[in-house]
Amino acid sequence: NELKLSTAYEVLDDFDHKNFLEGVKFAFEAIINAFNKSDKKTLKNLLTHNTLLSFEEAIDMGKNNPDFQFYSLIVDGVENVTVEKNTINISVKITSEQFKNNDEATITKKQDIWTFQKEIKNKSPIWLLSST
Repeated sequence: NELKLSTAYEVLDDFDHKNFLEGVKFAFEAIINAFNKSDKKTLKNLLTHNTLLSFEEAIDMGKNNPDFQFYSLIVDGVENVTVEKNTINISVKITSEQFKNNDEATITKKQDIWTFQKEIKNKSPIWLLSST
């Protein structure tokens, strides 16, 4: 993890990996909840343009389900860090468990790799989801 994150330390003056990983947990839950509730307005503030279009299309096709809630969420670690032109991308492996209608018998476990990106010169602490 630390070796992969060395790139982030090199290009971002104020990079704090603990805060970044806490932000990933918050963003993952917020994005999944917004998606399940068809809340496109919230998604617009958390996703890159192309990712937003994909999420909106999935919502329009009815691939979301407002009956799901989070049971657990773990950030397993950083998978990759890349820099492309003025943008840094950090891919993170996430394990989540969700269940339907507060029924623990319906718990499903998923592993995802999500990539968050930020313009290097952007001083905002907000990273946008760029791929899932």
